[in-house]
Amino acid sequence: MEVTTCTGAAKQMRDSAPAIDLEKVLVVRRLSRFELQQRELGCSEAELEAQYLQVGAGTNPILESHRYFMKQLHNLERVLGAARIVARENADASLLAKHDVIVSLGGDDHFKYVAQLVGDKMIAAVNSDPWRSDGALTSCTIEQLPQLIQALAEGAYSVENWSRLDVSLNGNSIGSAISEIRLGEDDVDDMSHHRICDQVQCAEQKGSGLLVATGAGSTGWIKSAGRYQFPDGNPFDRTEKMARYILREPHEGRMLKKEMWFGEIHDGQSLTVESLDNGDAVVSFDAVRQVPFPRGSKVSVSLAATPLRVLKMQE
Repeated sequence: MEVTTCTGAAKQMRDSAPAIDLEKVLVVRRLSRFELQQRELGCSEAELEAQYLQVGAGTNPILESHRYFMKQLHNLERVLGAARIVARENADASLLAKHDVIVSLGGDDHFKYVAQLVGDKMIAAVNSDPWRSDGALTSCTIEQLPQLIQALAEGAYSVENWSRLDVSLNGNSIGSAISEIRLGEDDVDDMSHHRICDQVQCAEQKGSGLLVATGAGSTGWIKSAGRYQFPDGNPFDRTEKMARYILREPHEGRMLKKEMWFGEIHDGQSLTVESLDNGDAVVSFDAVRQVPFPRGSKVSVSLAATPLRVLKMQE
């Protein structure tokens, strides 16, 4: 399997990045599946490992992944110190605000979760399990994390400004997303129904819901949902000041025409979505957080004024 390395494109600050005080670096790590199972069953690590071995699960990928993860985590503690590493359940926006650089140690979903909390802080995305996780949004692996820490201390890094989405509900801000938002019924058995308007036109739609994605999300969910429009996908750069929307599984009939099934939102523009749903519609942020979207309410989606500052090592 090809593993993404830390030598990604260094587009900004190549020669002028300031050195980072490592006391201002915080690593927010995911819990391994093994650790999550420990909590679910109320077992110690030794007890759960014994259960795995008893049933002949010594080569179980969950156990192997956990052992690998913990080994690399101990290596990181020797470089950075245990106090600079926290589980994501112990991390909140107030803690992250005290640090200059946040390192997301996990997969893509973990990165999107942490990105919800960082505000204007710099964030680095590290794949904690590159042999079992694609890590499409990450820039290096856990084995390379000590190199990343050294690069921070030496100023040998660059920063990319990734576009993200700002969302308001009935005029009040309800959050941002780095990858995508979904608008529609929470229950997939219910058809989503809404009315959308941009700067020049409006259209009523029915389908499985509306997706709005940034460049970071353009190779993910919206790529699959938009096969009817872009069979080969249509990705765009994560730094591009643009978002794209797609109606999932659109309904077309006598009462509804094929209008505004897809489109783009550019800097300074917005898309307004009015809920016409009868069930429990939601606005979902990066598939990690939801806000109710009841019938009659209106959501406005635009590009955020503050981008996500994604840090990478220099080539």
